[in-house]
Amino acid sequence: MIDEMILSMMSWIASTTGQPVPAPPAVALRSVSVRPSLSPLAPHLLAVHESDTATVHLARDWDESDPVDQSVLLHALLHHEQSRSPCTCRFHNARESDAYRLQALWLGQQGIDFRLAFGMSPSLISRLRLCARDAAAIR
Repeated sequence: MIDEMILSMMSWIASTTGQPVPAPPAVALRSVSVRPSLSPLAPHLLAVHESDTATVHLARDWDESDPVDQSVLLHALLHHEQSRSPCTCRFHNARESDAYRLQALWLGQQGIDFRLAFGMSPSLISRLRLCARDAAAIR
C-alpha cells in the first residue's frame, strides 16, 4: 500500500508544484532522530529525507492509516522533489517553508488543520515564510 501512496503523493506534488515527477525515493523503516535545530517540528518527526541516497527514512511507529503521519511522508517526498529539481533552493528555511506550506495544503484537503495537528504557532509559520521571502529576494 505504501508504494501506491507514494506514487499518489508524487503525482499530487507534481500537479501542485508544476514540477516533473522524479523517480520515487527508496523507503526504509528505522529509528529516526534529528537535531531539534533543523526542524521546528522535531518532536513530531516521523520521516527524514536523505538526498545523497534518495531515501526516505520512516520511523518505525509511522502509521500509514493516519493522515497526519501521511502528511509527514508527503513533507519528506517534497524534499525529495526539491533535491531532484533543477531549481534547487540553497536555503534550508526556504525549502522547509515550501514543504510546510504544501503539507498544510494537503492536510487541509483532508479536512485537517495543520496548526492544530502539529501545535505549530502562527508566529513560527510567519518566520518560515519570512525566511523563504528573504531567500527568494537574494537568489
